[in-house]
Amino acid sequence: MKTGFVFVMLLLGFTACIPQTNTVNRVIIINAPAEDRVANAAPLLHDTIANSYPNQQYELISKSQASFAEGHADLFGSQALPNASAIANRLGAEIAVLVGAPIFERNVKIAGSGVEERRKISTRVQLELQILDPLTQTILSSYKSSLFTTYRVEPTTVPIIDIDKDQDMQDSVASAIKDLSPALAKDLDYIFQQLSPVSSSSQ
Repeated sequence: MKTGFVFVMLLLGFTACIPQTNTVNRVIIINAPAEDRVANAAPLLHDTIANSYPNQQYELISKSQASFAEGHADLFGSQALPNASAIANRLGAEIAVLVGAPIFERNVKIAGSGVEERRKISTRVQLELQILDPLTQTILSSYKSSLFTTYRVEPTTVPIIDIDKDQDMQDSVASAIKDLSPALAKDLDYIFQQLSPVSSSSQ
């Protein structure tokens, strides 16, 4: 759910912060805070916004640049906002979108024995997006996706896959991105249309 009840007020202060001489507005999408990081979440969100909303009022900083910068910064805990802001400022982004998974859990139970032994696996995934003004280090708005759950049973003779590569969890990440992206795209367009418009000829 969007927790942007202060969104409009923050945007009023944000108006003066966007350089009005830019010919292209830029957005960077990174995984942060690091304790809630899911490696492919930011790249997947990048692709979803780029492919599903092609007429946006901004350009996305490349996934490779974002990933490299993310991998060389301390984005844990209280360092997430200042260091994400530093990345965005260094790469010329007026807005940073932070992607985290406050819930990314898998529970495994063994049932039965011998040839009847089975592995029961349940998963829970929820993503959160935060729109960050890197100049003031202010969160303009945040969103949490619905909670996506899965359940499966498999033989224990099959090796259990690493949690980050678990297809059920990755499918839930994709569903959460799909759930969140319309609201994110709407707010990003609003920010740049209202506060730092760029003509279509300059895109």
